[in-house]
Amino acid sequence: MRILLALIICCLVTGDIIAGMYKCIDKNGRIHFGDRALAECESIDFKPRAVPREDEVRRSQERLKRRLDYLRRSEEIRREDKDREIKENAEKKRKQVEYRERCIIAQQNYHALRQKRPVYSINEKGERVYLEDEARVVEMERIRTEIETYCK
Repeated sequence: MRILLALIICCLVTGDIIAGMYKCIDKNGRIHFGDRALAECESIDFKPRAVPREDEVRRSQERLKRRLDYLRRSEEIRREDKDREIKENAEKKRKQVEYRERCIIAQQNYHALRQKRPVYSINEKGERVYLEDEARVVEMERIRTEIETYCK
């Protein structure tokens, strides 16, 4: 409300000042300003601008508020989109690294199984359990599918 009052006072004071001013254009086309009309000039009275009505000021403020809200929402949406894109890229990169690691491990395991050397694992008791030939073939098939999946 104070802003509106200050705006109206400024317009009224400015209107009084401008009401006593004249714009003159001389014979050479130069423009002169003064507080009285000059005899050698064609004088043009300044008309003070009309003070905006209170409802016009309110509508203008509402339009400005809506525009600012729209700009804030737009900026927030852009920020959210950028954050989402960064997260998606990070997840994609993490997945690529994971696939690459699993690919390397699968290739190493496949190579070890193809060597026809004894392959074993350690059971819960700490004993070595050797892989039988049938189990080796099954394990090689399983690792081949892993290689197809992770080594694209």
